[in-house]
Parts: sequence; C-alpha cells; structure tokens
Amino acid sequence: MYKKLLFFFCMLHIHPPLYSQHCDCSTNLNYLITSVTKNYAGYEDKITAQVKPSFEKFTDSLRNKAKNTTDKDCYKLLKSWLAYFNDRHLAIVFNDSIDHHNFIRSVFSDEPSIALDKITLEKRFRENAGKHTLEGIWKIENSLYEVAIIKRNTKEYLGVITTADSVFWVPGQIKFELRAKGNGRYHVIFRKRDHSKEESDMAIDPSATTLLMAGATWKKMSPDGNTTLNNENKGEDEGIYFKSLSKETNILRISSFALPNKKIIDSLIEKNFTALTNTPNLIVDIRGNIGGFSVSYAQLLPLLYTNPIITKNVSIRITDENIALYEELLKVPEYPVKEKEDIKILLEQMKSKKTGYVEEPDEEYKQEKVYTYPKKIAMVVDSGSASASEILILMAKQSKKVTLFGGTTLGAVDYTELVAARKQYCPHYLLWCPTGKSKRLPDYPIDNIGIKPDIKINNTENDWISFVRNYLEKKN
Repeated sequence: MYKKLLFFFCMLHIHPPLYSQHCDCSTNLNYLITSVTKNYAGYEDKITAQVKPSFEKFTDSLRNKAKNTTDKDCYKLLKSWLAYFNDRHLAIVFNDSIDHHNFIRSVFSDEPSIALDKITLEKRFRENAGKHTLEGIWKIENSLYEVAIIKRNTKEYLGVITTADSVFWVPGQIKFELRAKGNGRYHVIFRKRDHSKEESDMAIDPSATTLLMAGATWKKMSPDGNTTLNNENKGEDEGIYFKSLSKETNILRISSFALPNKKIIDSLIEKNFTALTNTPNLIVDIRGNIGGFSVSYAQLLPLLYTNPIITKNVSIRITDENIALYEELLKVPEYPVKEKEDIKILLEQMKSKKTGYVEEPDEEYKQEKVYTYPKKIAMVVDSGSASASEILILMAKQSKKVTLFGGTTLGAVDYTELVAARKQYCPHYLLWCPTGKSKRLPDYPIDNIGIKPDIKINNTENDWISFVRNYLEKKN
C-alpha cells in the first residue's frame, strides 16, 4: 500500500459531510482545522506536548485574523496555517473545475504583470537571432505554458507569460525573474502555479536552448530554438521517451509517474526492451518528477534488479473520512484490479479496528532473473524529484547496478497515501491530507531533507545528461 498510493494529484474529489457554497474565511479555517486534526497521519507527530502551546497561540491568532479576511485573501491564510506542519503533501489547493475559474482569476488578478506588444517583441527577437541571448520564447515541457524571456537591464531578465491556462496565469504576468550574480550564475525567483515564490541559484548558459528550472524543463522555441513541436519529437516534448545516445548508452526520460502515464511507460519499455537489455549503460532521468503511482514505474524494476529489495511500509490512520477515501478509490477504473484487492483487505482492517492505525507489512521485491545489461544504471535526480520518485530512488539504491547522479531530492515522502482530494466547506478549495506515515520514522526521516546523490552534479554544469553519459563511458 505504501508505494501504491504515492501521488500528488488524483481526479477523485470526496464530499465532506457538510457541503456549502458559503465562503466565510473563519468558517473555512475552522473546517480545515477540524479536518486536519481528525485525519492527518502526521498530526500527533507534529503537534507534540512541547509545541502545543505555541501552536494553539498561532492558531488563535489566525482565527482572529480570519474574521476580517476577504474571500480573495483567505487562500493565503489557510496556507499559512498548514505551513506550520512543514509537510509538502499537506496542502490546500484550488478546485480548478470550470465552475471556479472566475474565482481563481479574481484571486490572482493583481499579481505583477507588464503589457506585452507582440509585434515589437517578435521584431526584437528576430534582431537578436544568432546572438546567443536568453531572450526569446520558451515553452515548459509537457505543458501549454510559454513565456517570453525579456532582458530588463544589464543584470536582470523577466520571464513573462505569453500563453497559459488563462485561469491561474494570464498573458503579461511575470512567471520568473533572473538576476545575474556573476560567473554565469543567476538568482531565480520563480512563481509556482498558485503564484507562491520559490527562490534558488542556478548556472545559466546564454547560448543554451534548454533550461531546467524549478523542477521543470523549459525549451527555447525562438529565435535559434525548437521552432516547432512536430509529431516525431512529441514523446520527447511531453517528457516521456526512450533514446539511444550511443552504442554504449540509452536514456529513459520519465517526467511523471501519474497513473495515466503507466501505459505509456510500460509500452515504451516493452517496445525498446531488446535495446535496453543489450546496451551496457542506461540513464533514467526523473528530474522534476514529483511523483504518481508506484504501479507506473513497476516495469523499471526488472531492469535494475540485482538482489531482493526491501521497502518500509506505512501506518494508515483510521477515521471515517479516510475509510471513505479508500472506498472511492475502488471505483477508479484506471486503478489495477490486483491493487484493489489489497485496498479491500486494508478496508476490512480499518473497519474492524475502528480507531488508531493499521500497520501495513514491509514489502520485498524479488525476481529470479538478473539481466546482464544494462550493466550500469545512472538515475538522474534533482530538487524536483519527489514522493513516488523518492520511493523508487530508495528501492534503486539497493541495486548494485544503480548510481544516483544530480542534486538532492525534494524530500516529500514521510507522510503519504493522499488517496484523493477532500472538498472543503467552501467549494473553491480542496485539501490534500496524508492518511499514512512511513514506518521509517522517526529513525530515517526524508521530508524537507531529501535524498543525496552518490555523485553530485554542480549547477555550473549545463548539460547533466552529457556529464552522466561521459561518466558512464569514462570519457573526459
């Protein structure tokens, strides 16, 4: 169960016992507090007797603030209460179904933006063609997002939205800022889907046509970039593909383990299985992969297997709402039948015990055959690799074939089993609340720490894949 339900997003939405169109911020905060207190698997671990007085004082201060908080500003207040738990899996998000689009637009209508003159912009980019500048149109991998990177002054660039969903983001809004620090390094202020800021430092080559930023791959479309996304490169542009880099090395790029991608990943491995098992080296690139379902990476395990792999499982918190989530999961047609049988067993245990936790037994992965090739497997990760990706990494690190390259992972895998989003008192919001906690705790925490690579690749290295390939092939 531990591996099977690791994901950030699912299409299930569970209705709370009381469902209302009322969006008073005080009512919503109190509903959120009750929901998390009752159902969150990490609540007792986080709110100990030692921190309880300060936590209650903090909660009371927000309750007072909520009395005068508008609907538009309530989202930030709800997020600030959840932030106390410091758990990336515990999150309030917007209900992005079409009925709520106008509300979402209103929340972000005053975000920083600039007026774009498309004709002037295109002329400017044409004039800069061949000059190896960051200026141009860039597209995020596996997304409709496009930005124009515009030079603001000698030290600053702005990434301005030109194409987006027109709900969370609209043309003209500033998606990110790049501020030069010298020696090819930049400070990045990146605004996520909900416009919250994420800051980091990175090395940027002005002549590059690909940027890995905030856990996503951006490709330069024009000038001097990939002017079209044709069918031949469709898989690569969507972030899931197989490619032969040389006679010695293949690469599997997997940007997401979301359930709909399982068939794509399985088909890709099956189609290229002969090449995979007859080539010495394999690079598995899961940078920016924030997770999904373990069943989506199941076909990778035979390739990396050298010895039995042990995975610490989870303890599931028993509440009526958590039971309802698992019951709804049985209705999801995409979820494998075999895993549904495990869900039924879990539900029997939860209903029988009624309170406390159900401890899932640890899992052991074994197979008879050990493939000679690939002989060396490089798993490439970064701060965008999280959740189910981190469980795969923990499994892969037990293989004698695997070496971990890149940067430290995000660290979001101690409290999991989200199962589905829970509707809140106000229908504009949904809550992701983990029902399970890892049996690694408290001895081996990963949340907000991450998993360190065996071989770190510095941000000054512009092409990580070439670095890894050269390392595997022992080239200078």
